[in-house]
Amino acid sequence: MDPAPSGATTAGRFAAGLDPRIQSRIDSLSYLPTTAAVAIKFVELGKNPDAEPDDYARVIAADSSLSSKLLALANSSWAGVRTKVTNIRTAVNLLGLGTVRTLAISYCMAGLHNELRLSPEESELFWEASLLKAVAAKHYAGLGGAKLGDEAFVAGLFQDFALPVMHSVDKQYVILLRDTHTDVPGQLGAERQLFGTDHAEVGRALAQKLELPELFVDIVAFHHDYDRLTEFVEAAALREATHAAAFMPHLLSGWNPHDAYALAAFLRQHARGTELPQFLADVQAEFATLYGYFNDGQTPQAELTQLLSRAAQEVADQTTQLVQAVNETLQDAAARGVPLRGRAGP
Repeated sequence: MDPAPSGATTAGRFAAGLDPRIQSRIDSLSYLPTTAAVAIKFVELGKNPDAEPDDYARVIAADSSLSSKLLALANSSWAGVRTKVTNIRTAVNLLGLGTVRTLAISYCMAGLHNELRLSPEESELFWEASLLKAVAAKHYAGLGGAKLGDEAFVAGLFQDFALPVMHSVDKQYVILLRDTHTDVPGQLGAERQLFGTDHAEVGRALAQKLELPELFVDIVAFHHDYDRLTEFVEAAALREATHAAAFMPHLLSGWNPHDAYALAAFLRQHARGTELPQFLADVQAEFATLYGYFNDGQTPQAELTQLLSRAAQEVADQTTQLVQAVNETLQDAAARGVPLRGRAGP
């Protein structure tokens, strides 16, 4: 993308027009602005030290789907209550304000998946990856003590919400997302070949459809472009958290080794004293807790340390294969008496 002049609007920083299939799908989404507005309201409540359970209960009660989900959680085996909870305010008190904010913001993704008519399996696929990125961004923001946890959580949760939209247009797209041999730059290029655009540009259009604040439109648009994040996101902790989460897998079936190592390098540079294994362990613990809230105490199948281990093994295998290929080439050339440039003489 070409650099934008200072003060340009987000819309002006992108090529006009998307793939007609994607544009049509985005235009068809009707319920989402309300759902996203609820998430943003909870971010604002988190900033208000005087916010009380009644304030949360009023926002929740205005959304029937969210109300049902919160009451179901309050009555689940995880909550361990003996008397059935039927009142939103009681559920808020039981779960705690911080948990309610996190759950309410997370649940807004269900509205998108429902409108896209994703199967339960497809929805789970995209939801757990988004949830993991949200947790990673929130955890990163907290490393330096920044009071930006909710904003970072939204940044991580929303940055890839274009993926299910693109998947709903072309079911073959998931094959690209599962390809651990393709790093982020390669994936963005492959998306442009497939759709004429990439998920950051589609995300920008979707964020505008959701009527998100300009800050989050920019975060979604530039989550893979740290220079642009620096230009448009003033809070260093928020832009760093956003970009750190962007290195996490787009689906939790595997992790490209170059992306994993890029995250390790980013942590060493921007979150000094934080090494990748410890960061992943902390994120995994938070992710498992939040995942259990939505899945009646179940634990996620995806283990970040296992994904990292497989990524490292893949690099080792590729290196071994490369060495073997080079040796075979040398042996073949020697057998045929073909001189190889660069070889030292006897």
